[in-house]
Amino acid sequence: MWVGIQSKTMPLKNVEAFWKVLEAEDMLLFEEEDDEWITLIKDINVTIAVKATIIIDAGEQARSVTAKVTATFSGGNTAMFWMFFQGLSLEPEDIPGVSIDNNKHSITIDMDLPPTPITLEDMVAQFQINQNETKLKMEIDTREFGEWGELIPSEVILVKQ
Repeated sequence: MWVGIQSKTMPLKNVEAFWKVLEAEDMLLFEEEDDEWITLIKDINVTIAVKATIIIDAGEQARSVTAKVTATFSGGNTAMFWMFFQGLSLEPEDIPGVSIDNNKHSITIDMDLPPTPITLEDMVAQFQINQNETKLKMEIDTREFGEWGELIPSEVILVKQ
């Protein structure tokens, strides 16, 4: 079993997917609203933390993955921004594995991927292992996350447990 945590922080105003959510919610009707949003979120950061656990069964040539991805908002007008966020049409109970913590201003998605076949060639392409065989570097194809991929760390370092 391999376990790793990696995080990435960036200003919310630089997250292109955030602006697309505003457009989808019809909250950007006029250019002046862009300025209002920038004023509201200019000092807010979003930190994405990915905690992954990978189990590789060499005998079965299979890999299973559990992951927890948490987005936490902090700084600036976070409390005011969070009130806006709560007003969006997002219903966490409608999305399996999603939970919202209003006290921490965070959203968490739990994922559990069942065992999938993996070959030695797949492992060589996806992972790098250190000389002591105690750490594993996993590259993440952030394109799989669509427009939210810019938030996801592009690699996770896992430690053998």
